[in-house]
Amino acid sequence: MFLFISGFLLARDRSPSFVAFVSGRLRRIAVPGLFWMTIALAYKWWRGGFSTELLRHFVLFDIEGQFYFLVVLAMLTAAAYPIRHASTRTVAVITGVAFVAGLGMITWYEQQGIAGDLAIFTYRNPVIWAYSFTFGLLANRMHGSVSWGRGIESAAVAGMVAMFVVYICQGETHGYPVSYFGVTVYVFGCFGLVYPVIARVVVRAAVRRLLATPLAWLAPLSFVLLGWLSSMVLGARGLRSHGDS
Repeated sequence: MFLFISGFLLARDRSPSFVAFVSGRLRRIAVPGLFWMTIALAYKWWRGGFSTELLRHFVLFDIEGQFYFLVVLAMLTAAAYPIRHASTRTVAVITGVAFVAGLGMITWYEQQGIAGDLAIFTYRNPVIWAYSFTFGLLANRMHGSVSWGRGIESAAVAGMVAMFVVYICQGETHGYPVSYFGVTVYVFGCFGLVYPVIARVVVRAAVRRLLATPLAWLAPLSFVLLGWLSSMVLGARGLRSHGDS
C-alpha cells in the first residue's frame, strides 16, 4: 500500500526536470530516512557496541525495521519518471507487464530458500514491488481517486478471501511461503490494493475526523517508527521464546 500511494501521488508531480525531481525526493524521503537509520545505528551501537557487521547492516539499509523500502522506492520512482504523465493506455500496459513479471519472480522465489544475503537482496528487488507502484499510477490515471465503487471493491474483497483460503490450505499441506515470497501472498496483496468496502465506509462515517486526525499526525513517522518498534517487539518475543525452550 505504501508503494501504491507513492505511485498514485507520482502522477501529480510537476518537476521541471529530472534533477529537480530527484532533489525533491532526496529532501523529502532520503534525508528523513537516513536520519532515522542513524538513530537506529546509534541505539544499537549504544546497546551492543560497534562492529563491522553493524556498519554492514547500515549500508544495506538493514539496520532495523523496514528501511529497505527506501531503496525500492528510489529505484521505482526514478524508473517511473518518464511515464509519470504518460497516457492511461501506456500506464495500463506497463502495469500489466509489471504484474506478470512480479508474479513470475515470486513464483521462482517460492521455490528457493530465502535466507541470509539472498533474503537481503530479494526484498530489494524492484520487480516484485513494481506492480503496486505502477498500479497506483494507473489508479490516478483512471479515477483520480482511490474510490473504485462497490462492484470492484466487492470483487477485490472476494479475491482476497479466496486467496486467503488457498494460502491456509496450501500452508497446512505443503508449508507456508517465506514472508512475502509466495504466489498466494502476492496475489492477495494485489487484490488488497483496491480499498475494501469497509475501509470506505469507515472513512466516510461521522467519526472520521476523530479517527483521521491522530493518524494524519502520525503518518510521517509511522513507516519507520512502527517498523522499528515491531522489529524490536518481535525480536524480544523471539528471545524470550528461545530462552523458554
